[in-house]
Amino acid sequence: MRKTLILVLSLISLHLSAQIEIEEPKKVEVETIPFDGSYGTLDILATPEMVAGLIGEKVTIFGISYFDFKYLDGERVDFSERDNFDNKTYEIIDTKKDGYNVELTIKSDSLVYVWDVSSVESRYVFNKYIDKTKEKLLGKTYIPLHLETKTSYRGNSIIFDGNKEYVVTNVKFTKFITEYGFLVEFNNNEELMYSTTQPRVQIKEGEPLVQRKDWINVSGILASLPTETFIEKDSWSKFSSDNSEYLRQIRERKIITGMTEDQVRYSWGMPNSSRRVQISSADMALEYEGPYTLYFKNNKLISIQ
Repeated sequence: MRKTLILVLSLISLHLSAQIEIEEPKKVEVETIPFDGSYGTLDILATPEMVAGLIGEKVTIFGISYFDFKYLDGERVDFSERDNFDNKTYEIIDTKKDGYNVELTIKSDSLVYVWDVSSVESRYVFNKYIDKTKEKLLGKTYIPLHLETKTSYRGNSIIFDGNKEYVVTNVKFTKFITEYGFLVEFNNNEELMYSTTQPRVQIKEGEPLVQRKDWINVSGILASLPTETFIEKDSWSKFSSDNSEYLRQIRERKIITGMTEDQVRYSWGMPNSSRRVQISSADMALEYEGPYTLYFKNNKLISIQ
């Protein structure tokens, strides 16, 4: 009787367990945004769609922290494998983004690693960014925004003449003091760094600023050296016409009342700060080193203090 009861209970248990359906968590499919080569490294605010769009892209690694790499089984990469990350190129085969953390699965030949890209120690570049930057610059003719800019590179003094044209004859991705970036050669002679901060413009009111396709910023290798803006030759005529009233002041780095906020920025560069005000009939103020405070009303410079 006892054995019969146990058998019946066992059958009931099996029957009940067969009726339970456990719903597995569904994998959320992320709509990808294909990488367009417009940036060299991932920003902390990169969306999951942007990260997913990196699959199939190539990345070259220059410097790492070995705590940022592991094998597929989760084991940390040993320091003895450092040669595998010294100016080596990998293909991105999978991605994962969790909050601000990004992991890329990369492979090259028989090597496969999972890489925590979020570390500040990582030094790398997406190869398409190099290709797109060279494509953008090589062979283009530019005119300096200002009549004279003095700078230097590798101890050589360089003077750019605003009345001359400068053709980009070479673009190299290279290592500077601690960072990596582009070295731009003009007229087979002058070499300057392609600035990490490029000119931006708002296409439509209310939309975010986007990088200008026809303007570039270049500078000497030291942060203390001035940055010069170059305008592509095909866009120079329109810029001159649009700013004809104050073009001389802009090119001589001078400002006078009546100029717009953009024209002041063309002349003096980026201000230390900008703020809304309601004093002296002004609605906007820009702060420059000196110190100078420039007051605007309805986008016109009305006072320099």
